[in-house]
Amino acid sequence: MSKKSANGYCRGGEWRAWALARKEEVMIVEPSWPAEPVANNRLHANSIRNAALIFGVYYWSVVFLLSSVVWAVAGTNPWESALGKLVHYSLCSIVVVGISIGMFHWHKWLIRSRAPEDSLLYLFLGSFLFALAAAPVWAGLGFGVYVAFTWPAPVTFDIRDFGYDMVYGGGLLFGW
Repeated sequence: MSKKSANGYCRGGEWRAWALARKEEVMIVEPSWPAEPVANNRLHANSIRNAALIFGVYYWSVVFLLSSVVWAVAGTNPWESALGKLVHYSLCSIVVVGISIGMFHWHKWLIRSRAPEDSLLYLFLGSFLFALAAAPVWAGLGFGVYVAFTWPAPVTFDIRDFGYDMVYGGGLLFGW
């Protein structure tokens, strides 16, 4: 007796019984944390680091290009501001590495205490809080770079611009 209709999908409320009957056939085994050491564990860790590094280069390259376009539309010469943005993003890479390490350890702790799929909300919350905490650092580094690149001209601190930069940096760091 088949639990599927002619189009291959389960009828009505029978999907649960059908899924439970098939559960033994498609049992997914999740590894415990920490995983048992294997021969290529170091190779696996290196591939994750390399993938994160490549992803980071792509992400920040796109951020650089898009911010150059946005600032060009706003009236700033993108060639004149390019070096300042590169210095700012390079300094903030330390913050990004800190967020990445923090999120890694947060994730590791979460999957020890609950199922991985149950930790998604907490990962989202952790990402938001890390970005929120790092936003003033982003804006402070940006202001420092601005002061350094406009020296010896006097610069006044504008809390409104600092707030805008915090929102912008918080969004970028949350996206990271």
